[in-house]
Amino acid sequence: MALEYMFDETIGQLNSQSATEPQIKRYQALWNEAVAHPGYVLPCPRCYLKGRSSRLKSLSDEGVVVCEACGNRFEYDNPEAQ
Repeated sequence: MALEYMFDETIGQLNSQSATEPQIKRYQALWNEAVAHPGYVLPCPRCYLKGRSSRLKSLSDEGVVVCEACGNRFEYDNPEAQ
């Protein structure tokens, strides 16, 4: 899974939902914790903005993840899959 590309997409989602700079920084801290600790959850940006914690799950190596809680699907460019 190309985490840096997925991260860029999630930040784009936060921006499109008018997240504040402190919200984005906190989300980035949660993301970094999840990357550093494999048992932690990669957070869904939409659930995060609603005050919930949920897991993004990869559907494929081609750049598709889905939130296990809200069902939102996120697609991101994954040059490593080509």
